[in-house]
Amino acid sequence: MLSGIERLILLILKYSDGYLKSRIRLMKLVFLAIKECPISVKRINAIVEFRPYLHGPFSREVLDALDKLRDCGYIKVEKEVFDIMWHRYN
Repeated sequence: MLSGIERLILLILKYSDGYLKSRIRLMKLVFLAIKECPISVKRINAIVEFRPYLHGPFSREVLDALDKLRDCGYIKVEKEVFDIMWHRYN
């Protein structure tokens, strides 16, 4: 069974045309969803602790949820190399 944060990540991916270009963008969208839609997020029990980090809010729980979703086959992670390595979540 999926946790609340995993369901929130899947919803964000669904409404982002099925992909996001980076973990940073996903992290920020999860943070904004929790801050801007607290009643809806609480309804699916997606409570996450964030802390300030280099590129904005950070939560280890979000990264762990991404790894679990990938390992269970719910999402696919593509690595693209430009000047630095990017992760794309589908």
